[in-house]
Amino acid sequence: TPEVSKQRISNTALRLIGQMKRDWMQTGRRPAGICGAALWMACHMHHVYKTKADVMSVVHVGWATLDRRVREFSANQAAALTLREFEAAARAAEDEQEQMLELMASKNQQQALPAPPTAAAAASDHQQQQQQQQQQEGDQTDLQIQR
Repeated sequence: TPEVSKQRISNTALRLIGQMKRDWMQTGRRPAGICGAALWMACHMHHVYKTKADVMSVVHVGWATLDRRVREFSANQAAALTLREFEAAARAAEDEQEQMLELMASKNQQQALPAPPTAAAAASDHQQQQQQQQQQEGDQTDLQIQR
């Protein structure tokens, strides 16, 4: 169905953008050019043949920009992969990134500072301090009486 194709094309385009980020292609580039190139390549990868003019009208970039981004991507190793190989590599990269984020989160939790005392704990500490003061005052009074 057309909806499934659109969803698959969108997912592939997002994975292409992720690959471009991993290859540092997006650095210093406007997002529209990167998105346009990813969309055009994803369409062709799924045998939906759109012209560059079709994509240009959607993302509002010029032909030269779109062509440049496609050529830049074609110079990378990922451009030589089949659709299945590319999707498997992209899933592996996504899983690796997710594992790294989980590891970082668990390390941050281990290194986190202790939580500030709650209002109940602060009140309890205050009561203990008052009791200690009263006890010390009582001890001083006992000393004065004994003298």
